Amino acid sequence: MAQGGDATSAGGTAPLPDTPDAIEIAMAAVNSGQPLPDIARTVLEKQAALLDEEARLVKRQAHELDLKIIPERVLAGLWLLLAAAVLALIGGLAWAVWRAARTDALVVEPFSMPPALVQQGMTGEVAAGRVLDQVSIMLKSRSSTRSASSYQHDWGDDLKIDIPNTGLTLDQGWKLLRRWLGRETRISGDVVQRGDQVTIVVRLGDGEPQRITGPATDIDSLLVAAGEHVLRSTQPYRYAVYISQNPARREEQRAIFQRLIEDRSPTERFWGQIGLAALEREAGNLDAGRRITMQMIADQPNWASGHRNLAYIELYLGRWGPAVQSLAQAQRTPNVPLADAAAARRARNGADANLAFLQKDLPRMMQARATLAGLSEPLPRQSRLVRFQAAMMAHDIEQAGMLASQGLADIVLGNTSVARQSLLDLVQRLEVATLANDHVAIRSLLAQVPAIAAAAQNDPLDGNLTRITASTNWRPTMARAHIALGEFDRAANELANAPADCLPCTLARAALAQARGDMATAARLHDAAVSLAPRLPQPYLERGRFLLAQRKYAAAERNFRAAEKLSNGWADPQKYLGDALAAQGRPAEARAAWAEAVRRAPKWAEAQAALKRAA
Repeated sequence: MAQGGDATSAGGTAPLPDTPDAIEIAMAAVNSGQPLPDIARTVLEKQAALLDEEARLVKRQAHELDLKIIPERVLAGLWLLLAAAVLALIGGLAWAVWRAARTDALVVEPFSMPPALVQQGMTGEVAAGRVLDQVSIMLKSRSSTRSASSYQHDWGDDLKIDIPNTGLTLDQGWKLLRRWLGRETRISGDVVQRGDQVTIVVRLGDGEPQRITGPATDIDSLLVAAGEHVLRSTQPYRYAVYISQNPARREEQRAIFQRLIEDRSPTERFWGQIGLAALEREAGNLDAGRRITMQMIADQPNWASGHRNLAYIELYLGRWGPAVQSLAQAQRTPNVPLADAAAARRARNGADANLAFLQKDLPRMMQARATLAGLSEPLPRQSRLVRFQAAMMAHDIEQAGMLASQGLADIVLGNTSVARQSLLDLVQRLEVATLANDHVAIRSLLAQVPAIAAAAQNDPLDGNLTRITASTNWRPTMARAHIALGEFDRAANELANAPADCLPCTLARAALAQARGDMATAARLHDAAVSLAPRLPQPYLERGRFLLAQRKYAAAERNFRAAEKLSNGWADPQKYLGDALAAQGRPAEARAAWAEAVRRAPKWAEAQAALKRAA
């Protein structure tokens, strides 16, 4: 091998790489293009075999690694499942604790019963069921404007009998959790029989037991009394509302409301005032009801119920001016925060309909009617009453007569007896006949009044209210009917006891004085009526008609325009304004007023005739 140059093969072939690596030397021999020496071929073959063995080894190692990972993955999955199960268990326990803490149920344990009654089928479970049935009946018997959630104990439909289990079961564990964390009202009781008498001992939780004694043959009634004791002790306001259906229990009801008024809770005090005011009103004690209502307003001036209740008392007394002020204030004031939402909507829309009628706002009346009809629990009589009033304002005699025949007495305010409803329905049919000047119908209806009025005034539920409000509530309508027949003395008798601050009474007296030819008295009474309700349109309209009959056309026009300004959509101001304008020699203006009256009341024959004459 020569010094200082590249290494070459002995035959002068391509130089070999300067490396000790046999693989590289063998690959150089391959790349030289010369026949491959055996030694080089052997090296490359062994290298290829070695590579194949390495590949198999890598594959086997990968397989072994996969087999090793599978248990680890399985173990990881099991840990995840265990963690999920633990989280689910914790979540379930948290949910159970939350539900148990929010539980507010009435639970009646089976009563301890004497063997004689058990043999007759009156077991402890049956007795507990009778008590629970009575509580359920009372809860559903009458709706109240008070929200169920406002009661300290609001069981809803969660009323149950606790059947004892032996051993610790899942159900028993749930019961224990509810008793520990919840607000269950638990009732237990014993029935003891001595001879033909039985005594039911009722216990509410840890409270003092109540004993109810009576004949063994009257066990069902005694269990009803036990159910009443449960509701009276836990939800006294709701119980008082329930017994209000029975006038014989009015004193018991009054005592409950009196206790609520003295309660430490402002909520209970307020609802006690609402209940007592309603009781006094329905009993005909309007002065007492008004006094309590004024105290309600003083205590809670920003709640609508007080203002609304005061308005209805004023309406009973014929004080339309103050009634409108109270109704308007109620509509501007929020409902009682703890009032039932549906009942509050009905009360608000009913008040809005009354306000619209007094203000002679026909579009607002129609809106109130649509709203009342669309409520989830509409009052059919209330909805019909609004439709009747709208038909009367529009002089739609046929529609008003049809609605009056269906029964219209407004039963929004608490209880109303059938006898009182019949009387008020008769009076409203009399209004239709008087508006139509139908003397035959007027005489027929007036002939029915004495018997129906006597029944209403002697009814044990609200007879006193009917007597107290006779002179302000329905006698003015009868007086108008007698005036239409020319029976002035009878009309005067109907108005003899009417108070001076009663607006419909004052207007009826003014009409009577005019019919008798006493114009000075009529003028004075019309002025008094306007003073009683200066923000209502009807006194101005009736004074305008009186002045029109006296041929004081300019003064009549001013009153009709005042009535138009205070009303909305009422046809009467426009019709009589047209009459006053025509009498003053202003035919074009009169024709426009009559046309507007016909547009507002298309079935008013008198307005149609006036417009036809002007054509």
